[in-house]
Amino acid sequence: MKRQKLRRYAFLILFGMSVTKDTPEEAMDNYLESFKEDYVEADGEFNSSDLAFVRNTVCGVNENLEAIDEIISRYSKGYAVSRISRVALTALRISIYEINWCKDIPDSVSVNEAIETVKAYEDDKVRKFVNGVLGSYLAEKSE
Repeated sequence: MKRQKLRRYAFLILFGMSVTKDTPEEAMDNYLESFKEDYVEADGEFNSSDLAFVRNTVCGVNENLEAIDEIISRYSKGYAVSRISRVALTALRISIYEINWCKDIPDSVSVNEAIETVKAYEDDKVRKFVNGVLGSYLAEKSE
């Protein structure tokens, strides 16, 4: 399965965790059980490397949440993390996790995936906000 689809599953699980406060393991189990028919019909069965990618993303974001949210807070100019929509926040968290802890994923791919995810659920204003946060972060990081 393409990483783009796998990243979308990780997004849905992390988004759900922001509501339910489940552990990563509980969230993975709940998601995989609740939506099994949907993803089998759309994408076929997850193989072990697909599950590993989703699990690594979900657990990686969860384990580094404090550091990730600190970065988001620093670059979200005037928006407390608590004021950012859950969709935007989840997309930002995955992108910043990938930028900092997944060296095999190009930064531009992580940013583009975050923007595409936000476009699917939010309006253009939120997409621009996410792009601005990630753009500012990458600009300063590369200096």
